[in-house]
Amino acid sequence: MLHDIRYALRSLQRHPVFALTAILTLGLGIGANTAIFSAVNGVLLRPLRYPDPDRIFTIWGHHASIGRETASLPDFLDWRKARSFSGMAAWANTAFTVTGADEPEVVSGALVTPNYFRVLGAPIPQGRDFREDEARGAARVVVLSQGYWQRAYGGRPEVVGRRITLGGLPYTIVGAGARGLERPAQVDIWAPLAIDTTAGRRNDFLQVIGRLAPGAAPETARVELETIARRLEAEYPATNAGWGVELIGLHERIVGEIRPALLVFLGAVVLVLLIACANVANLMLVRVAARERELTLRVALGASRRRLVRQLLTESVLLALAGGVLGVGLAVWGVGALRALEPGTLPRLQEIRLDGRALAFALV
Repeated sequence: MLHDIRYALRSLQRHPVFALTAILTLGLGIGANTAIFSAVNGVLLRPLRYPDPDRIFTIWGHHASIGRETASLPDFLDWRKARSFSGMAAWANTAFTVTGADEPEVVSGALVTPNYFRVLGAPIPQGRDFREDEARGAARVVVLSQGYWQRAYGGRPEVVGRRITLGGLPYTIVGAGARGLERPAQVDIWAPLAIDTTAGRRNDFLQVIGRLAPGAAPETARVELETIARRLEAEYPATNAGWGVELIGLHERIVGEIRPALLVFLGAVVLVLLIACANVANLMLVRVAARERELTLRVALGASRRRLVRQLLTESVLLALAGGVLGVGLAVWGVGALRALEPGTLPRLQEIRLDGRALAFALV
């Protein structure tokens, strides 16, 4: 085998144009496939980074003529009485203007119920999450995301307890380094959601998540929520007539819309790789035809058919490995470029990386 490898290297050195063409062709195909597979792996295949993520569901209102809709605060307060859930939380997207620094900065934010992080099972590395009493008066306290904490404060733990000015009003930072719901629009700052019991039942602005209670099945939870919806329909026919409830797994909700596009894109780059392999195979066939005299001489000297096949396979494997190394290098660059571009439609962007599974894919 060592003799075959040395001979293959000398043979490829004698034909550098052929070798470089084959390696570049394979490298581009393997690199594109590995980069896109890394995206598919990070977005679609990797489980969410929460305890028992398959037991977390998003909960939506549903009407036959309207379809899926966000929830109103009164409906949410009634939904969370369902015993099939160990916890149910809600949030509303917003934006904050941070002032007091060199220049004002508009950052993404969310108003959340106090149990939001506990329902997700997302720990807060520094400080704490919100208390129940902080929602009744919408206390001016905030939790910083890990990204914003690192970007604005350098990840310093002493930021907890400091003041931050949002929209001209002072807020106290009670937690930092949190990782909330993974979705395309990353949240920088969370604040408590004011619980207003006088809100209208069709003022739909809340997104809702719930964690199933131990032993509860999704279908049981769905039936219980539908029972609550029918009771609300009877009590409030003017606002709740025809409204039901729909449950969608959290992972499906986050990646469901992007899944077809990613799979189509992966299929496209696989086709590109097949074309590259076909081109390299043609180059190899042409080269073998040109080496007919050499191979005939080797047969005359006693080489068996198996021996010749092994020599040619050794050269092919060397080319494939060289193309694979180049492809992995291109994939590293491609994944880095994808994360740097931060496409707004791609969820779980920070989960995309070149890990062992992606390297195994490149090797295959």
